[in-house]
Amino acid sequence: MEEERRVVKEMIRGRLSEHQKRFGEVLSERRVECLAEHVIREGSDIPRVFEELARLQRIIRFHERRFYERFDLRVTFDEGAVDRILEKVFLEGVSPKRFLDELLENCEPGLRLIHDKTGQDEFILTSQAVDEPEEFFKPIGEGALCPLLKSFLRDR
Repeated sequence: MEEERRVVKEMIRGRLSEHQKRFGEVLSERRVECLAEHVIREGSDIPRVFEELARLQRIIRFHERRFYERFDLRVTFDEGAVDRILEKVFLEGVSPKRFLDELLENCEPGLRLIHDKTGQDEFILTSQAVDEPEEFFKPIGEGALCPLLKSFLRDR
């Protein structure tokens, strides 16, 4: 199994430059490992996995834009968050649309509160926001600064 995983990862790495040219994106090692695991588990071929990855990235960017249209707040998922979304979809079988709808719906009140307190209207969501949105925003309810607000104030 380890040999198969190594070979699949090498095959994926062999297509990275083509993917980078088409989509302008460099894949993290974590993402390569996730794609390799998906290929092995699902018996999928490498070109198809790259198509699925591109489709998922379009879905993520669509949800970021739609969140702005609905709530007038900009959200961007950082690379760690995208990796976690990819793992949830490819390895845990989660529906990307349903998951992102629920995640962003759950994040809106915390982001709205930060906006109302600070005027901040652009946010970067991390892997913690993907995995534990309640924990990510919990400090706000306790009167403390959540990670988003700390980084916003530090960058000013």
